[in-house]
Amino acid sequence: MGKGIALVIVVGLASVGLNYSGYFTSRPSEIVQTKNGKVQGVIKVSRDGRDFSAYLGIPFAEPPISEKRFEPPVPAKSWTGVLQVDKSHPGCYQFEALVRGKFLGEEDCLYLNVFKPMTSTKGPLPVMVWIYGGGFLAGNTRQYDPKYFMDQDVIVVSMNYRLGPLGFLNTGDATVTGNAGLKDQRLALKWVQDNIQAFGGDAKKVTIFGESAGAASVHAHIISPSSKNLFHKAILQSGSLYCPWSMNVHPARQVRKYGKRVGCPQSDMKALVACLKGLSAKQVTEPIVDFMDKGPFIEGDAFFGPTIESKDAIDPMFIENPRILIEQGKFAKVPVMMGVTKGEGGIRTSRLDAMNMDVETMQENWSKYAPIMLMYDPKRTNVTDRFREYYFSSPPYNHDTYFQNFTRMISDGWFFHALHGAVTHHNKVAPVYLYYYDYEAALPSIYSAMKAVESSDDWLFADARIAISIGKDLFKRYYGHPGPHDYGACHADELLQLFNMERAFEIGQKSRDYQFSKDLVKTFVDFAKSDDNLKFKGKEWPILKQGSIANQKGPLPFMSLNKDGGVINEPFFEIIPFWNSLNIRDFKAKVDW
Repeated sequence: MGKGIALVIVVGLASVGLNYSGYFTSRPSEIVQTKNGKVQGVIKVSRDGRDFSAYLGIPFAEPPISEKRFEPPVPAKSWTGVLQVDKSHPGCYQFEALVRGKFLGEEDCLYLNVFKPMTSTKGPLPVMVWIYGGGFLAGNTRQYDPKYFMDQDVIVVSMNYRLGPLGFLNTGDATVTGNAGLKDQRLALKWVQDNIQAFGGDAKKVTIFGESAGAASVHAHIISPSSKNLFHKAILQSGSLYCPWSMNVHPARQVRKYGKRVGCPQSDMKALVACLKGLSAKQVTEPIVDFMDKGPFIEGDAFFGPTIESKDAIDPMFIENPRILIEQGKFAKVPVMMGVTKGEGGIRTSRLDAMNMDVETMQENWSKYAPIMLMYDPKRTNVTDRFREYYFSSPPYNHDTYFQNFTRMISDGWFFHALHGAVTHHNKVAPVYLYYYDYEAALPSIYSAMKAVESSDDWLFADARIAISIGKDLFKRYYGHPGPHDYGACHADELLQLFNMERAFEIGQKSRDYQFSKDLVKTFVDFAKSDDNLKFKGKEWPILKQGSIANQKGPLPFMSLNKDGGVINEPFFEIIPFWNSLNIRDFKAKVDW
């Protein structure tokens, strides 16, 4: 799961100096009666000047501390009086991606936010619940200011969930059954069902959406029987449980390695967990930083994420392999929107670029690097050779052409092939809308920030390096020069168009990105509102009606999300037979307990 470090950098970029205070006012919102008690937030102003109410930091679970560490969340207790929810919460405990040795957040972190436009629209509003990404290691709701959405008639909800070992430790038995972070999300979705009507929302029209690890989380809820009826539509941006990085199938092996690293017993799981519960949050999280110092490619055991739970688990997310459940059609039959960015693989290329990795080093170490990069058994040497032949068969290569093909390889193996598989199976039971994000923005690419952060072993002066790198990118774009690469829109680039992730990146009415950003947000909201006649920039979005893919031999239709919009054929259709022939995604593999 080597993409984790890059995703953490994306999240770290968004968190630098960011909070919702940039557009705060002192006006209190109306008081809302929830099932736990009354709450009062604050009134804010949207991008286009519309007032909306922001309820920031509503507790939906008891603090997961002390004996509750690693355990499933417990619903929050009721309170008396009016709870002031006018400040965003710092998020769950995690390491700071930008400054080595620094940690962020708190263990007492299970809070959610509700954003509601002050509108005269009659009837309840559709609800969109955002789940952030970050490799299951980093992220929080403060990074995703939904003020652009507040120009539409929709309610947005976002929640924090536990990360890293605190959120995804799994001992393989009933001691700690895993997926605490996913269960945090699930409890927040239950809260929405119980309370959103009080905010003017429609509990029968809830869309969950997320990007990267957030999209994989969305897919987990689609598949898990325990999340049934908690939502009615879903949007998966650049991720699913079909992605090779999305699950940990070796939790027992991982937890023993982790126990050894922190000095806890490894043979007795109860003793190991008791030891871990006695450590500080920093001590539990700190080993992840060491795992990040392993060079350009990081072994999968370094990362915590969704797992298959023990059959002894109480109210599990899943006790069967969710990828098999997908193939069997055992999941929620809800309409979904799925898509990818053109240059997804830039999330890995940026790390190589930052480390000044040269073509010769890559070629000399191909047999070592390829299985780690593409997440398959290193004993499959024939596969290693086939990858080299398929993507790098025409040497000599200069830096640009080699990295261009490298980006394409990661895009294909981590995202595109997985998307095709997930869509094919979901369409058996429900309609699907597909998109291909290839917009060339005025804003800098996430690629620039990731490259800047990873350019130094000690990570000193990270903020300054990011500012300089982004400044150079902006300067070039302003004067019509190309960006730092020509690999296409990078993984997570679309987030800057959907959310005000940092005031320096805010897309105002004078920005070249303004109209595209508005169109993109509106299309997402339109999907949440209705299944009928979805359009982007006036172009009708093709719907893959239930079962239609089974009879389709050629490429699937995608909506191209760029300045013009329009329907295109599946841009990566030609790579699907090659990846299918490799047979390296053994989704039926047993989990090692």
